[in-house]
Amino acid sequence: MKTPITIESPCNADWATMTGDQRRRFCGACKKHVHDLSAMRQDEAEALELVRHDCAHIMARAVQELWPDVKVTIGP
Repeated sequence: MKTPITIESPCNADWATMTGDQRRRFCGACKKHVHDLSAMRQDEAEALELVRHDCAHIMARAVQELWPDVKVTIGP
């Protein structure tokens, strides 16, 4: 059974206008890398989300260590 993956803030720019390859492109409008999840196997898409999530936690921890008074929030 496929696990649904929710994109909280999907980019609405045209895929064809972005630079990159068939799996990942850079959107000049939102300044983010955009991944074509439909070009990935289910396990690849889930692994990408896991890495993204884990990296966010590592970055938050690093920011807290550099600036102890900072308050980390969730959201874009």
